[in-house]
Amino acid sequence: MAQSLINGIRISFTAILLRCGNGVHFVLNRGEKCIVHTFEAQYTTTLHTLIRVMDCLHLSEQKKQEIRSYASSPHTMGLHYRCHEQYYRIPGIRRITCSAKKYRRDYACFWSVRYYIQIQVEPQMMICGMRTVDLFCCTPENIKALTDIFYMYLFEVFSMERIARLEHWNLTRIDYAINIRCDYPELFFDMIKRIDRHKIVYAGSYASSLEKKRKSSKFILYDKQKEITDTQPALNARPDIDAEEWNLYADEARYIIRMEYQCYVAKIQAMKTKYPELRCYEFNFGLFDEYWGNSLIYKEYTEAIGTGDFYKYRNDAIRRIAHSPFTEKMKIKLRCTMMLCARARHVREAEKQFIAGTMVRDNGNTIEFQGSKETFRRYIRKLESIGIAPVPIPKEWYSSNPKYGRIPNVILNPIPEEWKPLSQALRAAE
Repeated sequence: MAQSLINGIRISFTAILLRCGNGVHFVLNRGEKCIVHTFEAQYTTTLHTLIRVMDCLHLSEQKKQEIRSYASSPHTMGLHYRCHEQYYRIPGIRRITCSAKKYRRDYACFWSVRYYIQIQVEPQMMICGMRTVDLFCCTPENIKALTDIFYMYLFEVFSMERIARLEHWNLTRIDYAINIRCDYPELFFDMIKRIDRHKIVYAGSYASSLEKKRKSSKFILYDKQKEITDTQPALNARPDIDAEEWNLYADEARYIIRMEYQCYVAKIQAMKTKYPELRCYEFNFGLFDEYWGNSLIYKEYTEAIGTGDFYKYRNDAIRRIAHSPFTEKMKIKLRCTMMLCARARHVREAEKQFIAGTMVRDNGNTIEFQGSKETFRRYIRKLESIGIAPVPIPKEWYSSNPKYGRIPNVILNPIPEEWKPLSQALRAAE
């Protein structure tokens, strides 16, 4: 039934092929507009309506009674009841939660209660009607299809006109994402871990994942197939999940690295405060835009990883430094910086050795290499300005695989100029 609503709508992706060596490549799939993985929305309602919703979701009588008596109870902790997806079986809706929360107005001597319905949606899965690693491309046609299908599914479950209309919900989270198709994700993650120069990338929740967390946002890189494997439910105990569909979903995710920027409600409010024009859109659809998504991802990625390509030190990187516009003295310092990073196997460890002072060999000469943290980071920036990541490809990789001569960074260099001003302005909205 949902398919009739999206007849003729096609999401087109531009594949940007980044080649290195003799065929190792990364493919960055980008939509014509911003691509979104997930969003969360909240609907503020009354106790009567919430009880009707809980009936539709087959929540127990005990939970409904706890909601009814919550206002008169002495407890101030919120109540949150999550409905299991096998009871509503709506494609693309990952979670529905019914909740109640007490709050006290300024100078008031009593508590008031608000009742909410929270929903988490994968829009592309909702449109396709099945699990997919593809991302939602935010064209006006696709947004219209999303609102129509959202209405169709929710009205079918709840039979309530207002709840079924997406424009009556408040956006509380949006996840911008990019799929990166690469042949060797383990090498990609190994290089990323070595180049974390600001202590802001940590081991994530899934296997082979990296995260940068803030209170209002999270930037995450992870192997999509391993994430699916790690979170796979017991298919025998879940009749609502088609095992064949799940296996196709896992197979589709092979060799895909997902890069996400998750904006929580505080980040969304900060962006709306800084850019008042975003308040003019129903359901904050102004945030469903390529400009916002690409700028936020560029900002986080370049802070954590940088924009230089990965080279094996002995050949390609030396040639690139030799043809750079820097003075001979600076070229020596840049070669020493790469040699120190290769020896330390991590930018942060190389920085410590540089501050303490160390000896580095360059073209047969032993050079004393020491300076401040600011000096070391200036050398790193100079390397990136000519397209070189400071950490070279490990010898154990390219000695047995000569094709690993160069691995391009997944963020293109140079970056489109229009992304940069907004990325810098968004730093103030953290």
